[in-house]
Amino acid sequence: AAILIVMMALGCAAPPSGQREQVHITPGATVRGVRHLFGCFFEFTILDVREDDASVLIEEAFRECEKIEAASSVWRPDSEIVNINKNASRTPVAASESLRSMLRQALDLSEATEGVFDITVGPVIELYQLRSQTPRIPTPAEIARVRACIGSGFVELSGSTVKYKKDGVAIDLDGCTKATLSMLLRRCFAAGESPMQYCRPEAAVL
Repeated sequence: AAILIVMMALGCAAPPSGQREQVHITPGATVRGVRHLFGCFFEFTILDVREDDASVLIEEAFRECEKIEAASSVWRPDSEIVNINKNASRTPVAASESLRSMLRQALDLSEATEGVFDITVGPVIELYQLRSQTPRIPTPAEIARVRACIGSGFVELSGSTVKYKKDGVAIDLDGCTKATLSMLLRRCFAAGESPMQYCRPEAAVL
């Protein structure tokens, strides 16, 4: 029976997003594919299947990842969410149905958790430079300025567009992206006899 293992390495990495995967084949029909996505390295390992079948499954998994990355990744300067963050405080910005669906679910979750989960944390991540190799501690004045831009109530979904009600608002969907990828990949491999297995507790598991 086929077993798919999904792993995501933590932290930023140098290769450009979307780099073609490296495929490694080891004795016992184990096929592993690696690709740089969402600022991290994703690895898919399929066991006990024919090499040709495994390569098809790995490519299908990466295609699903790339669709979500193109819509929601702040690591890609050409993604939908980066375009929205740049322009939505000035004018409504068109968004794909897949991205709008993700945003609706995220905003509902934010409301249900009374703001404990909030996708408008983008300014906080930038302020603390959490994606850099040298994070910083901001001043109280900087924190106060950024806090005024946090809150799902500043995000307005209307028809096929997204609009921010205030300057300085920025969405970060990293948390949503992992959940969405998990659901999509489960669907992709639902026909397998064995369930998807997660491993490496030190990694961010989808």
